[in-house]
Amino acid sequence: MEDELAKRLQPVKVVLLAMVFGVIGFAAVAYVLLRDGAFETNEKTGPVLLGLLGLLALGELPAYLIIRQSVTAKLRRRWQVEEPVNHPATFFGQPIATVAILGGAMVEGLGLFGVLVYLLAGNSWGLAAPAAAVSLLLAQIPTRQSTERFVSSTTATA
Repeated sequence: MEDELAKRLQPVKVVLLAMVFGVIGFAAVAYVLLRDGAFETNEKTGPVLLGLLGLLALGELPAYLIIRQSVTAKLRRRWQVEEPVNHPATFFGQPIATVAILGGAMVEGLGLFGVLVYLLAGNSWGLAAPAAAVSLLLAQIPTRQSTERFVSSTTATA
């Protein structure tokens, strides 16, 4: 099961790594543009944009937790009815991919918005968002341990 599930999740790993490199690349371009003076900033917008970034982060965290909980609960109900021992990779692959990619997209958006804060306002605090986004994107990459935890928490009887 583990090898087949790992194969099914390989594209998810590639997508999440592409998101990591996209955030890093955009942050690097923004840094070079500001360092060389090729882009004019408006420092007055910094506090407003940082506030918006914080509000977005606060809004996305519960949204992600609700989505993850919903996917897990639905999968748990299906498991209790079907218990597909013959095709567990097929059963678990899509939900794991869904949670990982949705979470990754939410985090990537925050990271890219942080780069925009840095680019538009020249506020270095904006770069904290892409740094956090890269860390969280890497944490979203399905590993053998995280997949096993997901499967065992879903199949555990209450």
